[in-house]
Amino acid sequence: MENDDLKGLLQNDVPDVDYDSKLILQKCKQEHHKISILKKRFSYLLSIIIVVLIISLSIVFLNKNTNKDVISINNDINNLKKIESVEDRMIEIMRLQNEVGCLNGGEATRVHINKLNSISINTANALKNQVCWSAYVNMDTAYFKLNEVVDIRSISKIDIHKQRFSSEMWVCEKEDFTINLMKILDLPYIDLINNYQVVLNEQSEVSIGDYTNYKSFTLYLGEKLINIGIFSNGYIIIQIEGSNENDEAKVYVSLLKLDVEVLDSFITDESLIKYEGRISLVSFLVQKYTVAMNSVTGPSMIFNLESATFFCTIDYGSFKYLGEEKSIETLSDSTIQWSPIYIKENDDGSKEVVQDISESNNYAYMDVIIKIEETIVGYIVIEMKRSQMHSYTIYTKGFELFKEDSNYYGVSYEYVIEKINELKGE
Repeated sequence: MENDDLKGLLQNDVPDVDYDSKLILQKCKQEHHKISILKKRFSYLLSIIIVVLIISLSIVFLNKNTNKDVISINNDINNLKKIESVEDRMIEIMRLQNEVGCLNGGEATRVHINKLNSISINTANALKNQVCWSAYVNMDTAYFKLNEVVDIRSISKIDIHKQRFSSEMWVCEKEDFTINLMKILDLPYIDLINNYQVVLNEQSEVSIGDYTNYKSFTLYLGEKLINIGIFSNGYIIIQIEGSNENDEAKVYVSLLKLDVEVLDSFITDESLIKYEGRISLVSFLVQKYTVAMNSVTGPSMIFNLESATFFCTIDYGSFKYLGEEKSIETLSDSTIQWSPIYIKENDDGSKEVVQDISESNNYAYMDVIIKIEETIVGYIVIEMKRSQMHSYTIYTKGFELFKEDSNYYGVSYEYVIEKINELKGE
């Protein structure tokens, strides 16, 4: 059998032999095994070489593309000082910082980031120094991006005032509207310090801008409200109230002017309807009220529902400045005012100034029952919140209209009161 195996290995061409066939068979098997091992090793080595080449070429290719991005950014950084206009330079800085933010960690380390930050600080300071309210801005920070000031993802609703003291207030809750509005307002901002209330006083010589064609937006972020105002000259102001009267408000102003025409075209009636915006059931002529406001004794509002009557009751404040009035009946399109500070006449004929709001919670409610003829068809709960000693904001806590298709239907007084108390957490 072993001799037969040997003949097979030698391709059956050997004659019968007399020598030790076992030894020859063993030698042949050993040589055959060595050759097999060498073939396998060569195959593994060739595979490794191919993989290494593929990886190396991929790294070279990726580095080539990455270097293009990094080189382009660094070249643009080097060219920043050639931009004479500080406004244009600031816009270019923001663009470059956004591009750097899109790079991965390894790529970003090759950017001349220290040089970019240095130019950013100098440019921002130049913008701060050229405005009349420069004494009130924070010089220790270069600037804030809008998403660092406002948590855009938390915005649930926006009240839109196209004109100051307008009787028409729009409301929009669409996320697309919020995102596109924030893109328009995406400018560099700086916070105001050192008695910023002087800057906000429209009679001050250092006012940020006049209120001709002033526009404002109230952002609802849960229980938190943020007011954004746009002056006629294009500067934007963002006011974030503190959570209580001891928590100081924060005020930010844009370092660049907004293109007001772009904003105007975005908030036309047609555009707002496209975003499912609607005229609010109650429009606030003055949504943020401070005692310093001239000829205004409290937030004003107009209800908007044809043929309806609105029965309003408040727990704090008064519906008139001279006297105490806790309930009022008004029609659609009629203006009412809610005064948190009013003059009260005592039984003995003396008069006193009353600052009337919950001392424990710093808020008050207005309950509004809506009737068409004698049928209750809805309700509104309006909240007034005091964030500073003499600063108040009102907003819609909630509302409901009882309507099926195009027809209103009536509900009981007890049911409406129950729903109102639920909104107020009672």
